Amino acid sequence: MDTTGWYERYNVEKPNPQNSFIFVPEYITNSWPGPNYVNPESRVLISRVVEPLTLGLACVAVGLRLFSRLIGSKKLFREDYWILAAVIFCALKSAIVIASTTVGFGLHRYDIRPSDVRTLNKYYLMGILFYLACVMFTKASIILRYKRMFPPEVTHIRRMSQILVAGFFALFLVTAILMVNTCRPVPSLWLYENPGKCINVQVLYICNIAGNFLVDFAIYLLPIPYLWKLNLPKRQRLNLVIIFGLGFSVCCIALVELGVSIRLHDEGFFDWTWKGPVLWSCTAFELLFAITAASLPDLKALVAKFLPKLISHGSSDDHMHNLEAGISPRDGVQDLAIVNPAALSPDLLEGNRGSKRFSRPYWLRSQLEGSLFSNSIPSRRGSVVPSTEGDATAAKQANEAEKSEKRVTMIFEEDGQRA
Repeated sequence: MDTTGWYERYNVEKPNPQNSFIFVPEYITNSWPGPNYVNPESRVLISRVVEPLTLGLACVAVGLRLFSRLIGSKKLFREDYWILAAVIFCALKSAIVIASTTVGFGLHRYDIRPSDVRTLNKYYLMGILFYLACVMFTKASIILRYKRMFPPEVTHIRRMSQILVAGFFALFLVTAILMVNTCRPVPSLWLYENPGKCINVQVLYICNIAGNFLVDFAIYLLPIPYLWKLNLPKRQRLNLVIIFGLGFSVCCIALVELGVSIRLHDEGFFDWTWKGPVLWSCTAFELLFAITAASLPDLKALVAKFLPKLISHGSSDDHMHNLEAGISPRDGVQDLAIVNPAALSPDLLEGNRGSKRFSRPYWLRSQLEGSLFSNSIPSRRGSVVPSTEGDATAAKQANEAEKSEKRVTMIFEEDGQRA
């Protein structure tokens, strides 16, 4: 049975054979059964469950982040607005995917009416663009946090941040332009009667996933060496590395998504409406993990307020500094918008290229109030008090920590009893 025979036999509108995006060649349609518009085999439920679930969890993560920010620093920063934009585009992407299930997404290509294919292809284009925008805003939010965490004197990490910004913005721009111009002329993407030359969308999508994987890996790896060199107990440093390292879960999902895309490409993408829900589910979890990983480091103020015991261990040296500076656990939250460069170790400044350049970034701990970088004291009212940094060396601080451990424990026990 040739291609013309299949379309004519089942009275299905035939696309223009010169439309390489919509037209299905004969060797494919020869294996197709007749269309089933009544009770077709369906994967619609996958998208209708996964999309709302992942979107809801992403909204919860961002909501907790903003609440923690407001009770900690009392204000939002630029990266918070960018993550809000990412959630908005994530919601638009989920809405488009769910809407597409009403016109055949999740069904076999041969079970979809031609009129629905037109609408479905438009949804496909919009969904891709919303997905790309969400990825870009999420990455930008993470980079903006890095730039606020690290002062200008720490040139290496800030330069790398600028390079990564240029990289993922260029990737977004190129992919978005190519997606919009998938077919020339553009209406050939959804008009059956139009001839049109179309690029191989699946190859473009695979290249985009691979590019995102490389950029994500670099972004999440960037702060890890600096976090590990913080002047903190090993347990706290490990906790920080684990929390920031959760972003690598996004890279793992991207690898799964890449494998699925390559397999779909090898099998042929003509039945993409049937195979698409699996691929879009991968993107849904990718966005969920990316947004969650971008929000986790900002939840310490929330934990300090409701679960203070979780962060009260291992910080006796900082508690001692607070006591020596006359800062009481009941004094409330101090606003530490940006670190004074004078507090930086000389090894961190521009021009020092020694092997210990980033050996002990003491300033990083008190850089962000109400965040995982501020070693804070939960007060009896649940507020968070940032610590102050002394000029003592690491050895001296360790000795002070040993001597003051019992004293600090007694203070916290007394404070807890008063609460």
